[in-house]
Amino acid sequence: MSCTYDGRPVTLSRQILAEEFYWMEVEWGGPGLIHDEEAQAFYTPGGELALSRDRVDLQHLMGPGRMED
Repeated sequence: MSCTYDGRPVTLSRQILAEEFYWMEVEWGGPGLIHDEEAQAFYTPGGELALSRDRVDLQHLMGPGRMED
């Protein structure tokens, strides 16, 4: 399987989720995370990895300040 955005191989189930979340965040992301385009990752203001094309940390991705009331 490969990513529809750039053809990158996606072989692990966790990568599938990470790819989907990563590209959704690129397109629709809200305030609170810092996008490092070169690393293809999103970080919290404190520097913790929230999301990359290989890994999703839901605690940081959906954490305080990310969800609107």
